[in-house]
Amino acid sequence: MGTSSPVFEKDRADSVAAGVAEALAASAEQAMADDQWTARWDAVGLRQPHDPVTGYAWSGINRYALIAGRTVIDGAVTGAWATRRDWAREGFAVEPGSPGIVVLQAEFGTLGAVTVYNACQLTEDGPADARYEFPPKLGAADIDRLFGAVGVVVCAEEEPQHRASQLADMAVAQAGATLGRPASWQDPGEALVGVLASQIVVNALGFSYLPECPSPDVIEEWCALLRSPDGGHDAMVLIAGAGQTAAAVVEQIAARQIETPSVAAERAVAAEGAVAAEGAVAAEGAVAAERAVADISHSFID
Repeated sequence: MGTSSPVFEKDRADSVAAGVAEALAASAEQAMADDQWTARWDAVGLRQPHDPVTGYAWSGINRYALIAGRTVIDGAVTGAWATRRDWAREGFAVEPGSPGIVVLQAEFGTLGAVTVYNACQLTEDGPADARYEFPPKLGAADIDRLFGAVGVVVCAEEEPQHRASQLADMAVAQAGATLGRPASWQDPGEALVGVLASQIVVNALGFSYLPECPSPDVIEEWCALLRSPDGGHDAMVLIAGAGQTAAAVVEQIAARQIETPSVAAERAVAAEGAVAAEGAVAAEGAVAAERAVADISHSFID
């Protein structure tokens, strides 16, 4: 039987899918057991695969999503890793084709992967899209602008990575609803889609995803789903859903980034007008309320 036969290709696809499902389940269990859902590389060992720029380990949920996406993209068991020593040996700026950390990004409704070195993303043709600074130099206000949350108090976290993670969770939930996906609390698989999608979104901004650790019961439900007879197929469906949802959020962020100054100014003026209008309505309401109170008072006096 030749390697190009449909049977061989289906067997290979099934094998890859089963491997992804098991990698997801095992990674979730290990992260929970080791209390390393999110951790810095120097806290989990120098040999731990990690992002040499931000210093965060690909452990817990970050490694979890990376293994899944990388396997789906090219069939590899793991991604290509860079150690801090490798990065330093190359003067912290390496050429295309050299070892680097593989990072997932959402592009046009699908998962893509790029290899990140230090301040730029390189491909065989040269620098790739450098829309976002890498390493990130974004404060809380910058993060709010990226997610369109300016002037809206949605989370108390000031630290950029935590703030980006929380805002990504909210944006992913909204995007999922727009795409017609079930709410995460309705289905453990959908909760996993949301977590993976948020990881992709935050990673596309150059941050590690720092979520709240799920409860042991949730991890157990994920593992049962992924290790079921249809676990491989389910894993592919969940990852595809995560990529689609993340892409919707990333594209919204990109649209905000490329918004022209004139459009931004018009939007700001419109927002100010809306605030002023709300203030006027509130003032009128207050006056009306005072009059109503006065009328009631007079009626009692009379």
